[in-house]
Amino acid sequence: MDNYSIQKKREEFWIELFHKVSGLNFKIKSGESPDCIIEYKSEKVGLEVADIFAGKIGKKGSLLKAKEQFKESILTKAKEQYISKLLRPIRLNTIFSSNINSNKIDPTYVSQILYEFLDKIKLKEWEKIRCSESSENWGNMSKFFSSLHILGLPNKLENYWTSIDFSFASTITKELLITAKREKEEKLLKIYKRKVSKNWLLLVSDGRFPSSNFDISNINIPPIKSGFNKMFLLLYPYNIVQELEVY
Repeated sequence: MDNYSIQKKREEFWIELFHKVSGLNFKIKSGESPDCIIEYKSEKVGLEVADIFAGKIGKKGSLLKAKEQFKESILTKAKEQYISKLLRPIRLNTIFSSNINSNKIDPTYVSQILYEFLDKIKLKEWEKIRCSESSENWGNMSKFFSSLHILGLPNKLENYWTSIDFSFASTITKELLITAKREKEEKLLKIYKRKVSKNWLLLVSDGRFPSSNFDISNINIPPIKSGFNKMFLLLYPYNIVQELEVY
């Protein structure tokens, strides 16, 4: 599946979840530009989806998210090779070496080293193993990894086992939300107004990842100036929807 298809699947998931937990009685119609067109109180409404991220934002987006994607690509390739050969789904958590530089390392090369290490391990169902520099056959792993936790899974859980990092939660600020909406608003809103009578923006926090894990205990956002008629905040995996005040 290419990146575009993956992105569309994510958008569909967020929209369906928003429909389920928001309590708003709308019908999902279709969508591409905007991401989705819904029918709400007999009006056609454009629903656009945008992710929110903590930390610094570069020209290509969230720097923290880019690091996560780099590391995830290494783990995914190694797991796919392991599963295809040994037919044993695994959950894989790693701590990368502090000096690893994603700009100077080929992720395919690192994933191959990781796979070759995993290939020597024959996990049983629900068997847990922790590996580190003191482990047998660690070898070249020390250049890229500090430690490794592996859990053998039953086949049925392969697609449903998602690790969640609750170690640190950032604060959601008005400025962060404005940054997330700006690109959607400036580039797309004029086009959407030709198709629909109103436009909503759904801002999504995917708390399974540190780059988008926010403190939900005290969210107090002042009113936001917006070209969107309504803005909503969706906090996952807590399944919380909060409507933001706009003017």
